[in-house]
Amino acid sequence: MRLSSLRHLIDSAQAISSCQRIIILGSSAFLPLFPELGEQHQILETSLDADLVIDPCDELTAQILQEAIGEGSLFSSQNGYYIDVLRVSIQETLPEGWQNRLQKLSGYAEVYFPDPYDLCLVKLRTGRDKDLQVVQHLVTLKKIEKKILRERFDQTPYLEKEVLAIAERIEKLHSL
Repeated sequence: MRLSSLRHLIDSAQAISSCQRIIILGSSAFLPLFPELGEQHQILETSLDADLVIDPCDELTAQILQEAIGEGSLFSSQNGYYIDVLRVSIQETLPEGWQNRLQKLSGYAEVYFPDPYDLCLVKLRTGRDKDLQVVQHLVTLKKIEKKILRERFDQTPYLEKEVLAIAERIEKLHSL
C-alpha cells in the first residue's frame, strides 16, 4: 500500500462517518514515517488493508464503513485496497504509554499513528511471520534500532510468557 492509498482510505472514512479521531494501526501505520516501504518491490507494496480505529464508532458506523470501503466492497474492487475497522479495545494490545507517543499525520487535524517502536513491539508480541518480516526489514534498513526497541520492551509490562517470546524475537533480529 502506498501512502497516497492510505490517505485516500482516511479521506473516505472521514467522509462516510462522523468520526472525531482516527488512529492508524497495523503495518500501514509505518507509511507516514517511511512512505518508501509502500513503493514497488518494498515490503508493504502488497499490503492491501489499513487498520483504522475510528472514534467514535458504534456497530452501525462500523458496518457502514465495512460495506462502503471494507474488504469485498465496490471501493475495494475498484481501488485494490480497503480498511479494516478496529474496535477501541484493540488499543489494549499496545505498549504502556503509547498514547503519549502518538504522532499526527500531516494534513489531518485528528489522524494519528503510533510511534514505530510501539508498533514493532505489537508485531513482535503477535509473532506472525509477516509481522516479524516487517520488523526485520525495518531493522535491516536501520529505520528501527534494536537497542531502542529493547529499551522500550524493557519499559513495558508483559505477561511472563510474552516476555520470553518477545525477548527471543528481538534477539533474533539482525542488522546489516
